[in-house]
Amino acid sequence: MAFSELQYAGQFEIEELKLFSSPKVFIDIKELTMEVNIYENIFKNTLTGNIFLADTENLISNLPIIGQETLSLKIKTPNFDEKGTNFDFREEHKFNIFKISLSTELSHSSNIYKLEFASPEILQNLRVRVSKSYTQTISDIVDDLLTNTKYIGTTKELHIEPTRGIRKYVCPNNHPYTVIQNLLKESISNEISSPHYLFFENSRGIHFRSLQDLYKQPSSGNYHSS
Repeated sequence: MAFSELQYAGQFEIEELKLFSSPKVFIDIKELTMEVNIYENIFKNTLTGNIFLADTENLISNLPIIGQETLSLKIKTPNFDEKGTNFDFREEHKFNIFKISLSTELSHSSNIYKLEFASPEILQNLRVRVSKSYTQTISDIVDDLLTNTKYIGTTKELHIEPTRGIRKYVCPNNHPYTVIQNLLKESISNEISSPHYLFFENSRGIHFRSLQDLYKQPSSGNYHSS
């Protein structure tokens, strides 16, 4: 059911939810989905989540679903100005399913399964390693690691706060995200001289920025207890 005002915490409307076993083979699981959970954390490098799926047609075996599929997801939540806010992960931004497990066995042909997913960048990170020397700012190094198709190659929106000074850095055959985590400790904001950098992903993109820069953002809304 469509809505225009937030009625309770966590309320959302699914606009698209498809499971792809290959680029052209998919199934619409919108009507079979019982629960969707998406987790954002400023101390985590990637988005993760899970879906509880009521499988009454033995899709797990017929599709089949083996834990290597991609998930196309678009959900809508109401905004405070009564305009919809979209959480859109489709096309090249699909999630990757990495685990499937039986949650509840209802009958011989009807079960509830839990599908766990994550952003494709974290899986790409585990597939590649970086052996390269850099002589540039840390923010430029991070930008190259995230956008270079040899490494992460993401097309998501990046929010990288410029850092101060030129840094000579040698990547000793580490995963890209490991390199970025190491560089966090040496990053200093060029604008506000903050050393408190964070590397995380949320629905707006991938962030490499200081805590003080996050504090500068305007509030999304005001709450009161009742």
